[in-house]
Amino acid sequence: AINFKDLPFALYEVTLYDNSMVQYEEIKPFRASASIQAYAKDKIVKDVTAQVKVYSVEDHFQGQKAQMKELYNALKDALVAVDPRFKENPQGKYIGFCLGERGAHTILYLHVRSDKFWADFNRIKPKDVNDYLKKLNYKQDSLKRYNTNISTLEITTEEDAKYAAVIAKQIIDKMGF
Repeated sequence: AINFKDLPFALYEVTLYDNSMVQYEEIKPFRASASIQAYAKDKIVKDVTAQVKVYSVEDHFQGQKAQMKELYNALKDALVAVDPRFKENPQGKYIGFCLGERGAHTILYLHVRSDKFWADFNRIKPKDVNDYLKKLNYKQDSLKRYNTNISTLEITTEEDAKYAAVIAKQIIDKMGF
């Protein structure tokens, strides 16, 4: 079930130990290359799979946003340089950068625009990190609306991308990830 490239499912093995500890271990697919459409003969299965969309990074760089791909690569390189565990997690409205697979410990949510990025940093206010360039802006209603503090950073240059990586590193260190 998890070897299909167009089904966004994850399987986990769950182990409960005597001391009430629970361990979750994701079962990795052998390779996710086949499409479920090739095996869908039932109308209900076809209807459901037609509605399920698995997003890619490329989906975020269509049309006028294509010009932002180079800056995106600079940001991705800067993030991986500060911590090689960073993984992309593309979703419908953003690209998450997380430590681990499938959104675990998402450090920033990147919103792609035609001329810039907005990076939302989860779990922080500007005062929680060393924002020495004073570029972070706190979303005033974030705690009430999203149940977490969110600070944003506008990224328009490679220097901004490197600064985003510096902030991300501080968050990783602060949270102990």
